[in-house]
Amino acid sequence: MRGLPHDVPRKGVTRTQEDVAAELADVAFTALVAIEGLGLDARTVLDRYAAKVQDRVADQVDPGAGG
Repeated sequence: MRGLPHDVPRKGVTRTQEDVAAELADVAFTALVAIEGLGLDARTVLDRYAAKVQDRVADQVDPGAGG
């Protein structure tokens, strides 16, 4: 497999999809730790955001549903 270009030039070329997934996991984990650092519960914040996204997706599928 050829390398996948990385959006951050200093990181060069990522070798595999697993490398990209690891980078994304690092970002997600860092965000959760930062939310906790603000004194908030990361699970609650994530659940609320997921509900908003779910409502938005449902509205796109069925605009009359009004979630």
